[in-house]
Amino acid sequence: MDYETPDTEIDPVTGKLKSVELHQNTIVQNGMNMKLVDSHINQAIAMIPANTGGGGGINASIDGNTAGVPALISNGTMVLAGGNNVTLSQNGNSISINGGAGGAGGIGGFSAGTQLGTSGTLLFANSGGVSWGLNGSSVLTGVVGAVRVVTAGNGSSMSDIKTLQYSNGNGVSFGLSTGAGIGTITGSVETNYQSTGNYLTTAMASNAGSNFVQANAVFNGTNATGTISSNNLSISVAPQSVQTQNMVSILGSTGNISFDNGNGVTFGGNNSTLTASVAAQSVQTQNMVSVNGSTGNVVVTAGSNITLSQNASTITINAPASSSLVASGNLTFSSAGSTITASVGNVPISRFEMNGGAISSISNGSVAQGSLSIQQMYVPLNVTASAFAIAGNLTMATNTSATTASVNYSMNVGIYNLSGSTLSLLSSGSANNGFQWSQSASTTANTSINGLRLMTVPMNANITPGQYWVGVALSSATTYTGGTFSLHGDPSINTSASNVVFSPIGGATGNNGAIMYQGIYTAATNAMPSAISGSADINMSSASNAARANFYGRFYNGNY
Repeated sequence: MDYETPDTEIDPVTGKLKSVELHQNTIVQNGMNMKLVDSHINQAIAMIPANTGGGGGINASIDGNTAGVPALISNGTMVLAGGNNVTLSQNGNSISINGGAGGAGGIGGFSAGTQLGTSGTLLFANSGGVSWGLNGSSVLTGVVGAVRVVTAGNGSSMSDIKTLQYSNGNGVSFGLSTGAGIGTITGSVETNYQSTGNYLTTAMASNAGSNFVQANAVFNGTNATGTISSNNLSISVAPQSVQTQNMVSILGSTGNISFDNGNGVTFGGNNSTLTASVAAQSVQTQNMVSVNGSTGNVVVTAGSNITLSQNASTITINAPASSSLVASGNLTFSSAGSTITASVGNVPISRFEMNGGAISSISNGSVAQGSLSIQQMYVPLNVTASAFAIAGNLTMATNTSATTASVNYSMNVGIYNLSGSTLSLLSSGSANNGFQWSQSASTTANTSINGLRLMTVPMNANITPGQYWVGVALSSATTYTGGTFSLHGDPSINTSASNVVFSPIGGATGNNGAIMYQGIYTAATNAMPSAISGSADINMSSASNAARANFYGRFYNGNY
């Protein structure tokens, strides 16, 4: 809001200031229209002659748009002080009161959206299709422009439309009504969608009469009469007498048919119904039968394992109870005609040892970290096992410290079969073999650790007879003092030769492994590889590698 220059009134008699009037412009908005409304603040300064009778004395007070509590000033000096946005100036006997500039007027603030302004100039900018104007410095106008874009349901669109017209079509009619300053568009949909044309009717074709029975048609029947009405057909049959067929041809004869009683059968008639009754029968006995062309009494004779018994006219034949053969374990039965065959299968064993004949320390048996030894194995029987074990000599170091040391051997085992030149993993298992010992001396506790020991791992093994390969990988982690675990097995492989080879006579010496695919995996690993290339991934030509892989192994059922 803005304050204009105030109007002042001077008393013509005394020449003193009598009143001050400030004008204030306020923006008022109605819908899209805005206007400036002029209001004023009439600040009257009452000049009342003082009652004291002093020369030039007045009584003064404030009135109109005031602040605080007005009070009458009857003596002393009246001081005019400039308040908010009001400036006082004096020139001789003239006092000027000036209101603040429009931007710093008494407006408390204005806001739009989330923004708030409290000072400065309020500017209405054209945007969003709305244009602003100012009429006579007091009326603010806003005009909404044309519709920018209209899109139809088929995807077509138009832009910058000033007039949008709804046209009647396809059974839809539009209308427009106004009220309370609001325009309403209405649409009506026709309900009669059928145009004039040839459609299915219920009228009957002119030549369809032959397809129906006429109401005046005559019913012709034998021993029956009938009437026909528009929707009913009535048939009446005359009462019938008993029909008799006197003459028939039976085996070339003619005459009446006669049913004679005989052999316990009695015939009768009820109107047109023929009845026959059979007398109660006693046990019939046939004494004479024809057997092989002879006549005479029939004699029933019991054969092997058959027992005959008779009660009056009843003969009972008894045979021994039938028996059945039930197979158990690895025994199976089969039959072909009258022949029954019994077969005994391969009985699974629950313990199978590799290199169990001569167990001793093998050359280079100390296991390197992450070393994987691969050994060929032939299994002649079915084997079921829940664990696997290897053997070796365990030696844990000591020193002068009394601190307890610990070690954890991580062991992984896998069973492989051969496909071409690739070993494929069939089953595997892993476990940690951890324990502690005293470093200070060879104590009783250390005695139970050092020496020939087993490293075990749980493993679900169901092995059928055939050729396999077993891989064992060991890794260890120790605290304080370390130790060694040397594998035991079959030491018969001679490691003195630089290579273990079998070469053809007269041919060049080659690195042909003495035992097929038995050796050390070429890379360190703590897990069983899913596939191993026999020739590329196994170092098997060195005698030391073949010997180190000749370890002792045991498949068994039990706790690992």
